[in-house]
Amino acid sequence: MSDNKTICYLCGKQIVEDGNEDHVPPKQFFGKELRRQLNPDLTTLHTHKKCNSSFQLDEEYFVASLMPLIQESESGRSIYNDVKRRYDRGKNVGLVSRVYEEFDSNPSGLILPNDKILKRFDRTRINRIIWKITRGLYYIENCLLLPEETNHKILYTFPGEEPPKWFVYLKGMKGKSNYPDVFDYLYLKETQDITGSIWVLLLWNQIITTTLFHDITCTCQRCIKKSSKKTNDNSPKRES
Repeated sequence: MSDNKTICYLCGKQIVEDGNEDHVPPKQFFGKELRRQLNPDLTTLHTHKKCNSSFQLDEEYFVASLMPLIQESESGRSIYNDVKRRYDRGKNVGLVSRVYEEFDSNPSGLILPNDKILKRFDRTRINRIIWKITRGLYYIENCLLLPEETNHKILYTFPGEEPPKWFVYLKGMKGKSNYPDVFDYLYLKETQDITGSIWVLLLWNQIITTTLFHDITCTCQRCIKKSSKKTNDNSPKRES
């Protein structure tokens, strides 16, 4: 087995050349002002440079698109100041314009109550970054690769919304991040009422994301049956 230090956690292949390191969570989750205050010591994982850079534009979009929703927190305002500063300098103008177009005060001609405005976002790109972060945290916690193609589902709880009812199972659990005002996470393994793994991220004290999936360590009946079927299908066949 290869040394874990030579394995890219994103693609699972050995790193021979073109090695790089990825911050988990992304360093840009910490606004410039907060980085000065906290000097965060973030965990890094080994990647191929090509694998890591393939997420760069989506990470920039992720921060810019969610930025309008997180300004009620100090960490969110720090992100807002970063985006605004770059925009004022003529950078990321196209990205900010794209985010601006995601607001709609009259979706499909409807007049929303209480002067509300609809905010859209590219769920595919947002999901891609949440899944990447979850895979990184999974690797940190378990020293196991979580393949990108693993079937998963991502739910969102935005400011002002009630979290899922099963959040009661997380009551009393302490987040695992050293910087909970910027980013925090915890995870829950299989319970009597929940199968598979649940990974919850708290972003800028404003947005909760919940990722559900079954990994290779899952002991639910569905995964046991699936594993058994796979073993039987791969077993040598006796010729008649």
